[in-house]
Amino acid sequence: MQVSRNFAFLKVHSLALVRLGTLAENYFANDPNTCLIKLRQFGEQLAQLIAATVGLYEDPDESQFELLRRLENRGAITGQTTQLFHEIRKVGNRATHGSYGEHGAALSHLKYAR
Repeated sequence: MQVSRNFAFLKVHSLALVRLGTLAENYFANDPNTCLIKLRQFGEQLAQLIAATVGLYEDPDESQFELLRRLENRGAITGQTTQLFHEIRKVGNRATHGSYGEHGAALSHLKYAR
């Protein structure tokens, strides 16, 4: 798999983020539903990395909603960043549990993740 130029810069932080971002891009054209699911996973990995970096990572089984809430409450993420994380989470949930997947949403969420 060729690494996406849009996500390659993350290599110094996490190969998992590069992989998930690249997979999301690869699925975009033919399977926007899977693209959104991969972006949800990307958001989860990124939030866990942020939590670990600032010393707030506690439980790998903690829900994404709770982790984002804790990160926001402790000032590790703020404002628009928090909103983008939640948007990726919510649309990713719709894709996972309801087969949602429109190209417009997938493109927007690829941009949010980037």
